[in-house]
Amino acid sequence: LFDGFPLLLAGVLLAKVWKRFEGREGIKIGAIVLIISSVFLHGEICLVTAKNASVEISLFFSQVFWVLAALVLLLNCKWSGNPNTMRLIRKLSTAIYFVHRPLLTCMRYFLSWKKIELGSMQQFFLLTVLCLGICIPASLLWKRRRIA
Repeated sequence: LFDGFPLLLAGVLLAKVWKRFEGREGIKIGAIVLIISSVFLHGEICLVTAKNASVEISLFFSQVFWVLAALVLLLNCKWSGNPNTMRLIRKLSTAIYFVHRPLLTCMRYFLSWKKIELGSMQQFFLLTVLCLGICIPASLLWKRRRIA
């Protein structure tokens, strides 16, 4: 409720005023908002970490603005490459989204069972490698089976 809906609402509101953010003006605004919200997001993370907050910190206030600014910048980028490459990237994005959470849980159980301690960034990079190592071959195999 408090994680997905604010971002969904922000996307809906952005869609209503999208014409204002197209083109060079949108890129400028998006870049400025992205930089400012990055600074505020970093400050929020430092503040919450310093206070040892025990609350759920999966969504920061400035994260909504960061996501919107990134969305504005990405919507202003045009893809002129092979459409099949973009299709593969979209499928990989979806696959990684669905695979990463169960894989993270299994990875953490395994690490605690083996009594291996890894920092958050190390876990992130290990999870990224594992997700890509599973999703890329699976996507290529699925693509080959569809062709045959």
